[in-house]
Order: sequence, then structure tokens, then C-alpha cells
Amino acid sequence: MNNTQSIHQQTVELIDNLKSVCANYGLGNDGNEFKIITTFNNKEIIDDFQYSSLLCRDFLGL
Repeated sequence: MNNTQSIHQQTVELIDNLKSVCANYGLGNDGNEFKIITTFNNKEIIDDFQYSSLLCRDFLGL
């Protein structure tokens, strides 16, 4: 399995876990479930980007 497929599979598992938590707390199939999952995914993307930026910055010596 290449890296892209691995990341995709991990993302799908993460979303499924978040949906499960939302369903357990009564937010399943609700607009708030969408907001929670979207916010969490956006935070993960931003954190990954910031970490990658720091690595590039350190590599370039900036």
C-alpha cells in the first residue's frame, strides 16, 4: 500500500471514529456532526501544513 492510500485509509477511519463518537452523544445525522467533523479535519490539515512548513524552514536554514 503506498503512502497516499495509507493516508486515505487513516482519514476514513478517523472520520468513522468521529461519526461514532457523535452518534454516541446524540449528534448523529445532525448538522452539528458535520460541523464537528469538518472543524476537526480542517484543524488536522492546518497542523500538518504548519509542521511541514517548519521542516522545510529548518531544511532551508531560514
